[in-house]
Amino acid sequence: LSGWTTMLLEQLEATEDDVLAPQKCADACISQLLAEDGLWPFDRVLEAVLPSCFWFINYPMSQQAAEHVCNACKFALEDARLRSFLQQCSMTWIREQRQVLCQKSWLQEVATDASLLQMHTQFSDCLRAYVRQQVQRPVAMLLFRVESYCALGTLMQLANEDELRDIWFELCNDLVSLDDVPLPRSAECYPYHRQLQQLKLPFSAYFADQLDEHKSVYFEEGLQGCHDS
Repeated sequence: LSGWTTMLLEQLEATEDDVLAPQKCADACISQLLAEDGLWPFDRVLEAVLPSCFWFINYPMSQQAAEHVCNACKFALEDARLRSFLQQCSMTWIREQRQVLCQKSWLQEVATDASLLQMHTQFSDCLRAYVRQQVQRPVAMLLFRVESYCALGTLMQLANEDELRDIWFELCNDLVSLDDVPLPRSAECYPYHRQLQQLKLPFSAYFADQLDEHKSVYFEEGLQGCHDS
């Protein structure tokens, strides 16, 4: 109303990006900020948060698991199609969450988040941390779900097999859902029940699980058939 421009104290001694961050965020949604020409492009944010996304999965304590995580992290950053898939899934999840959350803007959420404010000395850092968290959550949830089927290791073996790669992404789109995955809350909060199998066919562990679920029905019908004969 007064015509004055809102200014934070930190903006008196800050870089140009820090000065512009609150101003650019004021009228932008998170999707716009994560766009290729946005303040924090998705690829750049993904590079910063991806290693921590694996941190939420309770892998077995072994050299093999450590090497797998290192290779998987590197692969995810270098594979353009996987990065694009992660971005697509993350942006869909973020948009859905924005519809579920209360009506106040995300900027107000940051300004009233005591934990964020305590961890950072500048408001622009709080904004950046919040946006990173919004990307980290769906990526961690998706990686957990994919790793539960040993599917990421499969994709890493299919670098030169376009047809199987196409099948992998089609199956991932059809089979992997984040609806029943809880938010990542702490280190190793997601259980890992596999043995780091190197499976060649996409999502073969998923189909093996489906067969196991119907194994009892198969044996019951087999026994019934024996009795009838």
